[in-house]
Formats: sequence, structure tokens, C-alpha cells
Amino acid sequence: MTATVVQWVLDELGAVVDAQPADHPLKRVDRDNSLLYDGGGTFDMEASIKDRTGDFKKANFVGAAYAAPNDEYIGSNPNLDVERVVGLRIEGYSGSYGHVDPTGQDGVVFHGTDDSLVQQIKDTLYEGLEFPDAGRTDVAFTHLSIENEVPALTDWESHLRYDLDIVFNGFEEL
Repeated sequence: MTATVVQWVLDELGAVVDAQPADHPLKRVDRDNSLLYDGGGTFDMEASIKDRTGDFKKANFVGAAYAAPNDEYIGSNPNLDVERVVGLRIEGYSGSYGHVDPTGQDGVVFHGTDDSLVQQIKDTLYEGLEFPDAGRTDVAFTHLSIENEVPALTDWESHLRYDLDIVFNGFEEL
């Protein structure tokens, strides 16, 4: 079963999927079970790059995985400070038949500009600032932040990857 916060992130990113050019699509992946949200099927973002190169010729990918809960008692009442983390990975391919192009002419700009794919994803997550249902009525999220941003380099220079964590903070009244 997909974690509530992962479901929320993937649903929010539907706006970014819809905004991509038809010839350079973006597909969402639930990394916890490798299911594709867009078009059905599976895509294992942990498989070797060599095994995924054919898929990168079809689209760019953004995957979300439930990383960890972190709850701590706060105050004199038995209440909890609640933290949920979703790991987000954005991947693309700039080789022949890929969907990433630093100039933006033969693909999307991956990161480093205001209209890059990575920036579109970050802006969309911050845009609504409406938080997901935490799954239980006594838990409420109050804010989210984007942390641990890592533009990951690989031995495959045409393969681009960007990792970040989406941290949901809130509280639980016990």
C-alpha cells in the first residue's frame, strides 16, 4: 500500500507531468513498489542504468518513496511532534533519443534554471501549501520543506539524476 504522503506528492506532481511537452514526457513512479502512475506498468528506479537506458529514451522520470517517520514527544502533555519524509528522485537522459537538453531545444532543461524540470517540481510542491491528510484524525501536518538536495553525478555522463527529501512536519494530539 502506498504511504499517504507518497500518494500526495505523486498527485501534486500531476501538474508538472501535464506541463511537459508531448514529445518530452515525464512519468511518475511510486518507488516503494516500482509502479508507474502514468501509462501503467512498472519502472524500477533502483535497477542499473544500463538496464534502464531504453526507458529513458521514452521519458524522464520522477519517483517518490516513503523514507522514514520521526516522532518525538513535545511539551508537558503527551503530544508528538510528527515528521514524515518522502525521498524524491528525478532522472533523465541527455544522450541520443533522450529527453534532456541543456539548451532546451531538443528536450527539457534538467536543472539550474528557473524553468528547469527540477525547479518546476520544487515550485509545484511549494505552490499550494495544502498538506496531505496524515491518515489519522489526531495527526495534522503544519508545513513542509525540501531538504538534502543532491544533484547526483554518475559514471554515465548522459544520465542525469537529482535527489531531494520532502519533509512534512506536524503534530499528533495523544
